[in-house]
Amino acid sequence: MEKVILVVDDSPTTRKIVSMIVEEMGHRVVTASDGFEAISLLENTCVDMIITNLNMPHYNGYQLIDAIRKEYKDQQIPILIMSSEDHFDQIQKGYRLGADAYLIKPFVPEVLQNEIRKWLQKSE
Repeated sequence: MEKVILVVDDSPTTRKIVSMIVEEMGHRVVTASDGFEAISLLENTCVDMIITNLNMPHYNGYQLIDAIRKEYKDQQIPILIMSSEDHFDQIQKGYRLGADAYLIKPFVPEVLQNEIRKWLQKSE
């Protein structure tokens, strides 16, 4: 069954690569270049999962996760962080704000696909 996955990253290259990996799984992708654009998309688009970077201009991934968990708290949308930030305190902050998984860039495509499968199954 096709799911809709929101990919949020300020890098067009990363958005394209992640989109290809997700589409290969048979899902539909919508993209945003920062947290503001993601929040705007969520007002009119129902998504089954969010994959977000942390370091983005204007509205970062931490702010995005916090806003989603407050605004859409009854929806339990799985949120996967994908970041080059690998310090323990940054990872813990992501989980504290409500992320479900944390992948460190660069990542192996199969690992991303496994995380997507796992969290989409849990949210059904």
